[in-house]
Amino acid sequence: MKTFLVKEADLPNIGQNKLATMPIGTKFNHHGLMLEFTKAAGASMSEAEIIADVENISISLKPAGAESVRLLKDVPADVIFDILGKYREQTRSAYTYAGVIYIPFTRDDLGLLVDPNALVIGMANIEHYTLQVKFKDVVLTTVKVGVLPEVDKGPIRPLGEYVALERWERMRSTTGIENVTELPYGIPSTALIGYHIDLGATGVLSDVEVRFDGELIHDPMTDPQNKLLLHRARRTPVSGYWHVDFNRKGSALPIGVAKSFRQKFNWSTAPNNYDVYTEMVYNLGAKNYA
Repeated sequence: MKTFLVKEADLPNIGQNKLATMPIGTKFNHHGLMLEFTKAAGASMSEAEIIADVENISISLKPAGAESVRLLKDVPADVIFDILGKYREQTRSAYTYAGVIYIPFTRDDLGLLVDPNALVIGMANIEHYTLQVKFKDVVLTTVKVGVLPEVDKGPIRPLGEYVALERWERMRSTTGIENVTELPYGIPSTALIGYHIDLGATGVLSDVEVRFDGELIHDPMTDPQNKLLLHRARRTPVSGYWHVDFNRKGSALPIGVAKSFRQKFNWSTAPNNYDVYTEMVYNLGAKNYA
């Protein structure tokens, strides 16, 4: 389906340590969101300048008669560039990001458990669509942020299935095996595309093990083994992350039916605390069209 970039108003309230909040129109079906960053004299900002200014970005939707859902939960700009951009796109063609952050809502490499087209955000039952950008407490380069949703103008539909990129902060300052049981599972109608361990400034992992209801589904895999499998799946592992990808064959892990979901992270060099970013599909199997 043909898509369009629709220019909204510019992001308000840009400034040091400010939280810029903006409602976005709900007229069309939304495929993604582009944020265009400019500095003095209308010049495009570099990727590094955007990262230096932006603390994190959140996107939320409020369906009628239901609680708000978050498509992005406090995700830093560099993570958006890395996980939603370079990790999936660099094998197609190398690209130097400048001036814009693009936040996709679909995953075009899904197809078995989830229909990629079903992940387009329908707005028929959405009361509010809200963007939040938290700026750092630094002297900002940013002068203006243009907000441009990518939409199609087909029949508007309800929300249906959607992907959320969520941040989970973890405390760790020693080497050895860390048992992790807090990543989300057992939530009805959900599937996990994968998760990304941000190693931070110092962390090094020797291997990662994953068990689903006690069954080993991800052997204690070394970094070179994991990277080879990701390469064969046309991923580009980004430096500073360990990517656990359940979508290498075009599917996702049906984590909603799990009674337990356990990981072992084997740290050869201790992290100075770190984050995990999960890509979860919610409302699995929901009807997108009224």
